[in-house]
Amino acid sequence: MVWEHQVSIIVRLSADDRNLGNKQMGCAPYLPLDRRWVFNNGIEASVKEKRQEEATHTTTTVVLVKTEGDLTLKKFKDIGERQVVHYHLKNWNEGNPPEPMNFLKVLKTIRERKSNSMLYEEDYENRVLVHCGAGANRSGAFIAVWKLMDDVDRNQKPNVFATVEKLRHQRMLAVQTLRMYCYIHECIDFYVENKKILSEDRAGSP
Repeated sequence: MVWEHQVSIIVRLSADDRNLGNKQMGCAPYLPLDRRWVFNNGIEASVKEKRQEEATHTTTTVVLVKTEGDLTLKKFKDIGERQVVHYHLKNWNEGNPPEPMNFLKVLKTIRERKSNSMLYEEDYENRVLVHCGAGANRSGAFIAVWKLMDDVDRNQKPNVFATVEKLRHQRMLAVQTLRMYCYIHECIDFYVENKKILSEDRAGSP
């Protein structure tokens, strides 16, 4: 799916399963856990860059190599290579989202990476894949905040209700809880009031 839909960024919205005592996997990982994975469709995934541990998230660069060939003759050739950046917001529990400022800082980083990638890869879609436990509550909030930030940047009035309503037409049960709906409001209110500060903070980061 990542290869077919030209995904360049993956965002995982879940707590670190190791902190849960491995009682239940919060959501399946979309990156190699043992440095290298080989799939049946001829795609090999390997970790290129060591994870950058930060207070709010983990960043991992993964290289995907697509091959084709003859399994009987054991002859293969590479037909393409892509890089995918994986962001893991490891402190986001189902009922306890991160502070709006911390979340918005990470989200701005992701948005900027996507924008920069589009400048250099015009023929590539550079899609963002977002996932959580069920792909509805946290993922819905992430997508809603992203869209509402776009509205603010275009000097349009953000409308949380209309945005969530539209999301639910495309993904049933998106933004499932009142807590998450209120969290979207908190994030956008913070973004409107502190947009300049967030931009300056990103400009001064390494």
